[in-house]
Amino acid sequence: MPQLADTADHAPINVQTGYWSYTARSYSDFTVQERGLEGFEQRYRQISKGTFAGRIESLIAGDLCLSRERSNRAMENEFRFPDNVMCVALPVGPNSHGTGSFGSLHPGGAIMPPAGRDNRAYLREGMDLLIVSLPVEHEIHSASIGHEYRDATFTSWLCTVLDIAREGYARDDLMRILPDLIRDHLSLLGPANGSERGSSRRDFAIFDEIVAACERLMPEDLTVSGLSARLDRSRAELRKACLALTETRLDDLLAAWRMNDVYRTLRTNPDKQSIGEIALDYGYMHAGRFSLAFREMFGMRPKDARDSI
Repeated sequence: MPQLADTADHAPINVQTGYWSYTARSYSDFTVQERGLEGFEQRYRQISKGTFAGRIESLIAGDLCLSRERSNRAMENEFRFPDNVMCVALPVGPNSHGTGSFGSLHPGGAIMPPAGRDNRAYLREGMDLLIVSLPVEHEIHSASIGHEYRDATFTSWLCTVLDIAREGYARDDLMRILPDLIRDHLSLLGPANGSERGSSRRDFAIFDEIVAACERLMPEDLTVSGLSARLDRSRAELRKACLALTETRLDDLLAAWRMNDVYRTLRTNPDKQSIGEIALDYGYMHAGRFSLAFREMFGMRPKDARDSI
């Protein structure tokens, strides 16, 4: 069952009793926060520019894990969780909008992504999600998987549960029935009438081609024209599919992906190459422009990213 992994940038808050436990941790590096939920395989990319800050809270009670994951930047999140877990995502706050390979994320809504496969989510104004994880229960799972819900009115109640756990006021009798209370709420949710994704199956298929091609192309070939030639599709077709799924221009997304790869390399390979050599490996020919673009994207110099490890 997913829970907090011990990977935080900053000292955690811990509250624990015999039956339930609560932990909160803050992060200044998204490559650390992406490892913060044990049981989830996550890979973040920062899409909007600026210094990253994030936080994960997690409450474990019986077979339930209730987490709240936040960041202050628009993010791409590629994630996977085990087949024996059902996971429901509930956006918190009026600005929590996003799209994904599994449907749309919007305030007051909920969605259950498929387990055992790679999913992608794009949170365009920062991330603030409640994540409910429980063992698979066939009645709820079969009725919920792949559907979007418009009236997940218990989101604020779940936030309150986390608040009282953080303050240490949660009672064991509430925590013992909490998993079943949440199951009751999930079983009452109904799919939105005529729930349709904003993008077509064709857009999703084309975007999958884009992702697969980007994994094979050299960094300097990660351009719209390069993808157009490789996939034998028009630039307009590729841009339309990307915009439909991610609500981000393909040109901007490719630039963000490439810069995120540089950041990850600086964080994970601190001594093997110079910063200039790493920048060249990713197609950045002008050191000064690269440094300015990196600082604009992440709110720090390339040297700071390496030195802060």
